[in-house]
Amino acid sequence: MASAFITVRRTDSGRRYVGRHRLGGRAYPIAHGGSFRTLREARPPRDFIAGELAVGRNPADALRRLRNKQHRTIRQRAEAYKTSRVDVAEGPAR
Repeated sequence: MASAFITVRRTDSGRRYVGRHRLGGRAYPIAHGGSFRTLREARPPRDFIAGELAVGRNPADALRRLRNKQHRTIRQRAEAYKTSRVDVAEGPAR
């Protein structure tokens, strides 16, 4: 059965909370889900991973998509907004 959990690791700088998960039962390897300074920071990623496991998707794919997400500039957002306004006449759009 797939599972997501948090373990504590002691380092020179203090405690670290490491999110881990398995895609299946005990025969599957444990995968890394992130390392965080506080338990409060570690819980939302663990819950996200558990949600992905619940619907049968690989959380590594979703996490990779989130990390590689391209951010649009304000100029790009303004241009997209301007082209989406089909109810504005040509004169006011200038």
